[in-house]
Amino acid sequence: MNPNKIVEALKKYNNFIITAHINLEGDAIGSVLAMKSLLDKLGKDSRIVVPEAVPEIYSKIRGIDAIGTEIPSDVKYDALVALDCTSAKRIENIAQYANENKLIIINVDHHASNMNFGDVNWVEPEASSAGEMLYDIFKAASIEIDMLAAEHLYIAIMTDTGSFRYTNTTPHVFRVAAELLEKGVDPAELYDALYSNRTLDNIRLLSKALGTIKVDPGGKIAWAVLDLPLLEGSGYNKGDLDGFIDYPRSIRDVEVAILFTQIAAGVVKVSMRSNTDLDVNKVASAFGGGGHIKASGCTLTGELNDIIERVIDETKRYFL
Repeated sequence: MNPNKIVEALKKYNNFIITAHINLEGDAIGSVLAMKSLLDKLGKDSRIVVPEAVPEIYSKIRGIDAIGTEIPSDVKYDALVALDCTSAKRIENIAQYANENKLIIINVDHHASNMNFGDVNWVEPEASSAGEMLYDIFKAASIEIDMLAAEHLYIAIMTDTGSFRYTNTTPHVFRVAAELLEKGVDPAELYDALYSNRTLDNIRLLSKALGTIKVDPGGKIAWAVLDLPLLEGSGYNKGDLDGFIDYPRSIRDVEVAILFTQIAAGVVKVSMRSNTDLDVNKVASAFGGGGHIKASGCTLTGELNDIIERVIDETKRYFL
């Protein structure tokens, strides 16, 4: 599969829903907005519908109001474009709607753990981001990337490469970024829109999270814990924790960083990052999750301390 096959599918149908995974972040947001621009230029009707509201920290992104959470009933849709999404369960009720209404599912993703759940699948684990893949789709379709689409593609790529710091930052990524800058993208403006947009409550929550950091005796695994008592009363919203995991990850000699977030009683979101070639996707997959070699996660049910112990033990089993 390649971008040309995706373009063929996009040209074949007329009315689209565009979606991305639960727990929205920059790559998902930038990608759905860029796909909307591409479909507009192909003369197609499309609506962006995601499983949950966009986190407040992304509120400064231009065009963000195009993203909704309800499927409009005034159109009979032909196809669903799922971006940056490993499985149908990560788009929740939208996948159910697609199945019930027999929509063709077009799946574009860069996660190695993708389940190939679409009728048309392009999964490219070598890509840095869904945004990079969207750029290739624009090129395959011979569609001009305008200023707004360039901003959205840049946001998608910037966030999933850690502002071009991670090892998924390839020569192709820099060539794409250079072209987007030539379109007029202002890197400083977009960086500030995403990373200088935290509330005071969010910074105070970060300070509490830093106080929970622990490191295993060997100094290779570091983790932080956000339990319900810590989160309650903090003004916490989904998306506010973006970047928190970078702090345990930045500790000298640490190879694997983990953030445990208790999102409800008995439910814990586990985010994992690797600083080396250690494949944290193996650990996440052992618990029913997935992602990339260097960035993966899962959601577990049970008692918080038990989950922490199980995940740390599994991490040690693979790597230490």
